[in-house]
Amino acid sequence: MIREQLTPLINEYGQARCAAEIGIHAPSLNAYMAGRRELPVKHIEAIVKALGATLIIKPPRRSRATPRASSGTSGRPSARRG
Repeated sequence: MIREQLTPLINEYGQARCAAEIGIHAPSLNAYMAGRRELPVKHIEAIVKALGATLIIKPPRRSRATPRASSGTSGRPSARRG
Protein backbone atom coordinates (compact mmCIF):
# COMPACT_ATOMS: atom_id res chain seq x y z
CA MET A 1 0.00 0.00 0.00
CA ILE A 2 2.80 2.45 0.81
CA ARG A 3 4.63 1.57 -2.39
CA GLU A 4 1.57 2.33 -4.49
CA GLN A 5 1.06 5.70 -2.84
CA LEU A 6 4.74 6.60 -3.08
CA THR A 7 4.91 5.93 -6.83
CA PRO A 8 3.19 9.19 -7.89
CA LEU A 9 5.55 11.21 -5.68
CA ILE A 10 8.56 9.52 -7.25
CA ASN A 11 7.13 10.13 -10.72
CA GLU A 12 6.61 13.81 -9.94
CA TYR A 13 9.72 14.66 -7.94
CA GLY A 14 12.17 11.92 -8.85
CA GLN A 15 13.64 9.09 -6.87
CA ALA A 16 16.71 10.99 -5.65
CA ARG A 17 14.66 13.86 -4.21
CA CYS A 18 12.16 11.52 -2.55
CA ALA A 19 14.97 9.44 -1.06
CA ALA A 20 16.63 12.58 0.29
CA GLU A 21 13.34 13.70 1.89
CA ILE A 22 12.96 10.30 3.53
CA GLY A 23 16.59 10.23 4.65
CA ILE A 24 17.79 7.19 2.71
CA HIS A 25 19.96 6.59 -0.33
CA ALA A 26 18.25 6.38 -3.72
CA PRO A 27 19.39 2.74 -4.33
CA SER A 28 17.73 1.71 -1.04
CA LEU A 29 14.48 3.38 -2.11
CA ASN A 30 14.77 1.71 -5.52
CA ALA A 31 15.21 -1.72 -3.89
CA TYR A 32 12.23 -1.06 -1.59
CA MET A 33 10.02 0.01 -4.49
CA ALA A 34 11.02 -3.10 -6.44
CA GLY A 35 10.15 -5.33 -3.46
CA ARG A 36 13.72 -6.54 -3.00
CA ARG A 37 14.17 -4.91 0.39
CA GLU A 38 12.18 -3.83 3.42
CA LEU A 39 12.86 -0.55 5.15
CA PRO A 40 13.27 0.10 8.88
CA VAL A 41 10.24 1.55 10.66
CA LYS A 42 11.88 4.98 11.00
CA HIS A 43 12.10 5.22 7.19
CA ILE A 44 8.53 3.99 6.76
CA GLU A 45 7.46 6.71 9.22
CA ALA A 46 9.29 9.30 7.07
CA ILE A 47 7.51 8.01 3.95
CA VAL A 48 4.15 8.20 5.70
CA LYS A 49 4.91 11.76 6.80
CA ALA A 50 5.90 12.71 3.24
CA LEU A 51 2.59 11.28 2.02
CA GLY A 52 0.68 13.25 4.67
CA ALA A 53 -0.80 10.04 6.02
CA THR A 54 -1.09 8.41 9.44
CA LEU A 55 0.68 5.21 10.44
CA ILE A 56 -1.25 2.81 12.67
CA ILE A 57 0.53 -0.30 13.85
CA LYS A 58 -1.69 -3.05 15.20
CA PRO A 59 -0.42 -6.15 16.97
CA PRO A 60 -0.96 -9.34 14.99
CA ARG A 61 -4.07 -11.32 15.78
CA ARG A 62 -3.47 -14.38 17.84
CA SER A 63 -4.52 -17.52 16.04
CA ARG A 64 -6.74 -20.00 17.85
CA ALA A 65 -4.49 -22.75 16.55
CA THR A 66 -1.50 -21.30 18.42
CA PRO A 67 -0.70 -23.62 21.32
CA ARG A 68 -0.48 -22.02 24.73
CA ALA A 69 2.32 -22.65 27.17
CA SER A 70 1.51 -25.52 29.47
CA SER A 71 2.81 -26.34 32.91
CA GLY A 72 2.47 -30.03 32.16
CA THR A 73 -0.56 -30.57 34.41
CA SER A 74 -4.23 -30.34 33.78
CA GLY A 75 -4.81 -28.36 36.96
CA ARG A 76 -6.79 -31.24 38.49
CA PRO A 77 -5.64 -33.22 41.49
CA SER A 78 -4.41 -36.68 40.62
CA ALA A 79 -6.58 -39.62 41.50
CA ARG A 80 -4.17 -41.62 43.64
CA ARG A 81 -5.29 -44.55 45.63
CA GLY A 82 -3.41 -45.44 48.73
